[in-house]
Amino acid sequence: GTISNGLNTADTGAHSTTDENGHYRLGRLKAGKYVVYTDVYEEGEYTAVAPAVTVAGGMTISADIQLIHGGILAGMVRDKVTGKGMGGLPVEVQGPSRLKEANAVLSHMTDKEGRFSFRVPPGEQHVQLQVTQVEGYMVPNTGGPQIFPAKEVKEPVVVEGETTEYNIDLV
Repeated sequence: GTISNGLNTADTGAHSTTDENGHYRLGRLKAGKYVVYTDVYEEGEYTAVAPAVTVAGGMTISADIQLIHGGILAGMVRDKVTGKGMGGLPVEVQGPSRLKEANAVLSHMTDKEGRFSFRVPPGEQHVQLQVTQVEGYMVPNTGGPQIFPAKEVKEPVVVEGETTEYNIDLV
């Protein structure tokens, strides 16, 4: 079948859609470094590693994006004492599909049981809640207003074809 997906560069917000052959073009970019990523397959059967490219003035370059099955990063946002899931909270992931230096994230809301799930490329993932406070809970101060959990929590490493569990416990 035809693969059609949206492509973006985090630095400029430039957007393109692939044609029936999977080709895309992002034009009129200024010289600089860009991260190209797909934003359609994260919830489906595929994901992709975000390639970083450097564009010089007047230059045409090629940046292929390979779709892969990756792995699943799944978990819960829950009350640490009761274990009860907390629904309706935005969870963000940065990693091989959304690079920190590009300031791009994958984002999903927890379901009513507090569960979240992302399809991501293999590798280390940075997981956080995109909130500055949750009523009745302390927000660990780790150098930024939207960072959960505390620094001492090890970042999850996702393996191709496997599901990696990662929970965020609020105190």
